[in-house]
This record gives sequence, structure tokens and C-alpha cells, in this order.
Amino acid sequence: MSSELVALQKTFLSAMRGEVANKASADPLMPALALGRYATPEIGLSIYQNAYGARLREVLENDHPQLGKYLGDDLWRQLCDGYIATHPSTVRSLRDFGAALPIYMATTAPFSGIPNAAELAEFERRL
Repeated sequence: MSSELVALQKTFLSAMRGEVANKASADPLMPALALGRYATPEIGLSIYQNAYGARLREVLENDHPQLGKYLGDDLWRQLCDGYIATHPSTVRSLRDFGAALPIYMATTAPFSGIPNAAELAEFERRL
């Protein structure tokens, strides 16, 4: 694999994780993200970022169906966003993506103050 392709892939993954601070950092990606006449490269990048986050939230939802109901929509969204930001996926398989969720909840406000929430997350992880 060429070094240019590897560099492009690393930049793309950093952009998906929100690690690219500005458009200039993502410049090598921008031509590839143009969706023809339908969208600018910036919109293409935001579409990919949105899909990346949605997939990771879906993994958490599948692993923790009762926890989402227990927390309610707003707290669940906040939990997913915070967890994804602090525990980005680092491997190809998403099987263990939520492994640190119970610890994250036990040590992060406002979740650490919600009775039994971290324990429910741990219980669902073990299932």
C-alpha cells in the first residue's frame, strides 16, 4: 500500500473521530469527498462523520437496550456522544466497543449520580 494512501486513510479516520481541528488539516480528503454537483466536500465530510457516529451509537444501543430506556432520550444521547468522544473505536471489530461504558458512567457526571445506571450498564455488558 502506498504511503500516500496510508496517510489519506489516517487523515480520514482522524476526521471521522473529530480529531481534525480545521478544514486545512483535512485538505487531502476534500477532493475525494465531493459528491459531484450535489454537495461540497465539506458536506461530504459531515455526512461521513454523521454516519460514523450513528454506527457507534447503534452499537451501544444494541448492547444496552434497557439502559437507553432507563436514562431517557436526552441523557442517552449525551452518554453516547460523550463516550464516543472519549473512547473512540480503535479496532475493526465493534464487538467490544462499549466495554468501558460502565466505568465511564461510574466516573462521569451526570451519569455517576444516577442510581444503578453504571450497574445496569455492567449487567447488560455481561449478557
